[in-house]
Amino acid sequence: MKKGDITIQMVVLAALALIFLIVVVFVMTGKLKIFSTTLDDCTNKDGMCVNTGTCDAEGGSASSFSCPTGQECCLNLCKNKGGTCEKKCSSEQIYFAGCPSGQECCR
Repeated sequence: MKKGDITIQMVVLAALALIFLIVVVFVMTGKLKIFSTTLDDCTNKDGMCVNTGTCDAEGGSASSFSCPTGQECCLNLCKNKGGTCEKKCSSEQIYFAGCPSGQECCR
């Protein structure tokens, strides 16, 4: 190999390093926010935006996914799973959805 020769391996490594640097710059400057807005959205996580402080009373679990100001993302709500909260289910019970205390989530 002569003093000025560049191998294919060095060209590939330089290209990979350049791609890595471009990705780092996009992440640091916030240009990749397009992807994170849908990942952090409450409705994409099968949640429902409710007034702040009401999630526990409705039987759900408050989370930090994004909602409009004055609201919080509430997961596992019965009405968001297509059910209704009743004292005793006359139809099939939905076990993975929450209701206020003393009630069950029914189909």
